[in-house]
Amino acid sequence: MRLEQLFNIELVAEHMATQFPQTTRGPKKDWAKLAAKYRDLVVQSATKAPGPNKFYFLPVDTIRKQLVNYQVNGKRFNWPQWFEQQSYSIYSRIEQGNNLKEQQTMIQFNYDHMSAEELENSFKNEEILNDFQVKHSAKLEDQLDFIISTPIDTNSLSNYIASTLASLKNKTRLFQGKMIPMSARLASTYERNATTAQKILALINERGELEQTTYASPFGRYYMRGNYNLQSATKIVRHAALGDCHLVDIQASAFAWRKYVATQLYPQLTLPATTTLLQDRTVFRNRIARLLNCDVEIVKQIITSIGFGADLNARAWPTGHDGYEIPAVRKLLGYTGYDVEEQLAKLQNDPDFSMFIEEQKLIAKIIITHFKDTVAKADYPDCVKDRSGRLNENKLMAYLYQQTETDWLMQLVGHLKAKGHDILLLVHDAIYVRAKPNMQELQSVLTDSRGNMIDIKIDVEEIRSYVYVDIEEERRHKQFIADEERRARQLLGN
Repeated sequence: MRLEQLFNIELVAEHMATQFPQTTRGPKKDWAKLAAKYRDLVVQSATKAPGPNKFYFLPVDTIRKQLVNYQVNGKRFNWPQWFEQQSYSIYSRIEQGNNLKEQQTMIQFNYDHMSAEELENSFKNEEILNDFQVKHSAKLEDQLDFIISTPIDTNSLSNYIASTLASLKNKTRLFQGKMIPMSARLASTYERNATTAQKILALINERGELEQTTYASPFGRYYMRGNYNLQSATKIVRHAALGDCHLVDIQASAFAWRKYVATQLYPQLTLPATTTLLQDRTVFRNRIARLLNCDVEIVKQIITSIGFGADLNARAWPTGHDGYEIPAVRKLLGYTGYDVEEQLAKLQNDPDFSMFIEEQKLIAKIIITHFKDTVAKADYPDCVKDRSGRLNENKLMAYLYQQTETDWLMQLVGHLKAKGHDILLLVHDAIYVRAKPNMQELQSVLTDSRGNMIDIKIDVEEIRSYVYVDIEEERRHKQFIADEERRARQLLGN
């Protein structure tokens, strides 16, 4: 079936007019214009997922936001959700996306759809092909210019899948040498990780590589499209897929950058709480995790969100379509399983964490003020402005940091390549290589625009391939050891 047959603009507009009768005076709604815009956004935004299946990735939330001005009775409306429920829906969802993990929704079109690349390979009519390329040249460039292939350790990834599925079957996990019951929330995490790992394994090409499409954000970072890539995968899945390798990491890079810039502008500035975090982020995170009685991963995300401007005191705000947006910190505190207000009070009343928050506010004020004093408004990048054209300070901080982060990453990549290292994968402030690099040399690689060395800690972590752990066999083995030790003590006691 062709798209025009499934999604006939005139028929769709007539149906919308009956579903949304106009109850207020004013110009008549142009439903045909909305339907055509929705259709074009879907078709032009979809990107082909790796593998032989006709699956695509679609930024559904982005499309929703682009249609937000098309209101119903003065209220914002979730148009993608509504269109999906109609008999003439352009696509069907295969897997739900996740905004927090920057994962797009996987879909399958309900008509005979071809992507830009597929059309380029299949069209014989030069006139039609040229017309399509004019309309989609930017999309073609995004798809074709940034394809990267990462070698996958299939044995390691298969072992991880087998071990995770065994844990789910037994509903237990190994923790500090003991078998403990698995919570429902942890089981859900295990299930998601196992699914991701299985999908990645299925998408590997004949060379044993995972092909991933990368694109550049206006802020400076490079992101990978789709749900099943090593950048958006959880760390345990990513490490299982890569196998034996080494992770080169700029420690707490966002806060390292913030402190570096602020102290360059004000050398007399002292930032004790931020310095404590930078000296040993593990100790800092673990202390807060104990304070909140939660997983350290939640604390890590809370600290990261603060680095990007999240406000501890922010309240939920209406989204305009019968819902509310929960602020980042409150949302994360909700994952701890305790009362959000009580958890928030613990953070606010903790002297060291409160000092850390105040230091981040001061640093942001220093950097933003300097930017305003030295950059003309006409030269502000578009990506740091809000819809009214005003400067969005949180976006500005993210932009300045990510531009620097990418520069630092490229300096490290240049050094590693010069030393003969193969780059396996880039993940924002981290680089994966196979062989262990010289740590002492890495510490002196980063320089600022004036060529001055930047004193920021670079860490190297060894990653080992995943070995299958049969949990039941492990339990029996530990029990056997314990029984033998008990018998030995009894014999010695006799």
